[in-house]
Amino acid sequence: APGGKAAHIAALMNNSGVLLANDINSRRLPALSANLHRLGVANCILLNSDAVRFADSSSFPNFPRPDKILLDAPCTGTGIIQRDPSAKNRTMREVKRAAFLQKRLLRTALELVKPGGTVVYSTCSLTLEENEAVVNSVMQSAKKGDSDKDSLSAEVKVLPLNFKLGHPGITWGPSGALHPSLRNCRRVYPYDGYEEGLDGFFVAKLQRVPTRKELKRRKDKKSNSVGRIPAASTMRVPTDEEIEAIRQTLEDFIDSTKFLSERKEQLVIIDNRVYCSQDQVRIFAEGHVRKHVEAIGIKIGRFTSTTKPKAPRFSFEITALELFAKYARTRVYLDLPGSKSFLYGNNVNDEHRVLMVTRSENGSAYLLENCENASVIVYAVTHDSLRNNITIERFFERPEKYVPIGFGFLKTQTKSFEDKQPHKVTIDTKISLRNIGDLGQYLRAEDLLH
Repeated sequence: APGGKAAHIAALMNNSGVLLANDINSRRLPALSANLHRLGVANCILLNSDAVRFADSSSFPNFPRPDKILLDAPCTGTGIIQRDPSAKNRTMREVKRAAFLQKRLLRTALELVKPGGTVVYSTCSLTLEENEAVVNSVMQSAKKGDSDKDSLSAEVKVLPLNFKLGHPGITWGPSGALHPSLRNCRRVYPYDGYEEGLDGFFVAKLQRVPTRKELKRRKDKKSNSVGRIPAASTMRVPTDEEIEAIRQTLEDFIDSTKFLSERKEQLVIIDNRVYCSQDQVRIFAEGHVRKHVEAIGIKIGRFTSTTKPKAPRFSFEITALELFAKYARTRVYLDLPGSKSFLYGNNVNDEHRVLMVTRSENGSAYLLENCENASVIVYAVTHDSLRNNITIERFFERPEKYVPIGFGFLKTQTKSFEDKQPHKVTIDTKISLRNIGDLGQYLRAEDLLH
């Protein structure tokens, strides 16, 4: 956390489609963005906005109706007592304040979601006022058809959930009976999963029932042709000079010509940060939320200031590792001790830690002999049986056991000298691997990777 739910949804979507992730707390954005990059989430647009404003056409014009919405609402956190004892001290004033905001957020979500779409409402609180009472209030306002701005324009149904953990939702309260369909909600108390260390939480799955008018105009208007990003936006496409700076910087590590031929149209710049996003995600962002985007797709690096006009300077970052690994020119494979040392930001000066080097130009793979100085992508070999008596054939029997962990520069020093015995030459090769960037940066410099 943060970003666990967004990453899980991206996995369920097979990293396709468009996923909008919003957090109103700007202090959480660096960690949230870094986690999404670390997990390879490529279909996500990260926003920093008040979610209530999503229904405001002046702030978000032409905002399309999502198929599904997960509203993990801010709450008093009374379900996490076992790891935060201070939650026991929440006051009714705090509960009521949270419930007021939760009702506004839930109404907004149900207004936004497409007719027939679903909204999952969840909290880590156990109070009735923040859970069933919130859902019941929204359902009642829709049923009455109030013209008030806080009412909902569509009917809402509570759908059954496909898991049985916990207990059914509460259908009664201090003011009397609540809607009977609230039994379809689920309440999980801390003791329900104590051995697994679960927190208490509440979840409800709601469906927006289409009105007659919505059924008649079922097909929503789509605006996929959005052209270039307007100048007023913080998003923009890279210039030719910036593309060339990216190519030159990456040339030693990857086949940058191939990378740019396949990915150039997917590159987007926000401030000085460079992202690589899927076409569908980029088009969505350009057309609908361009003024509010904090991050999009996978960050590959940033431009730094330069004193030379029209000579941008680009530096890549560890967030691009998974993407760049596919285009690597030279790969270096380390054993487990060498990998651990490398992940702490250290150089690797023990040649016994380097198991193999491979090159992509000719598909060659070789051990330490014939090794040359090169900028490399570093892999960890996680299979213990490959640490001794290694051969090229055995090495590639288990490709899933090799994990990219960073960037480096492989330096070799080869000396040859004659022994006292005539015609006998000894060759001594020293190898060192300089750390240029590694996955450990997600912990050491998380706030710089968003």
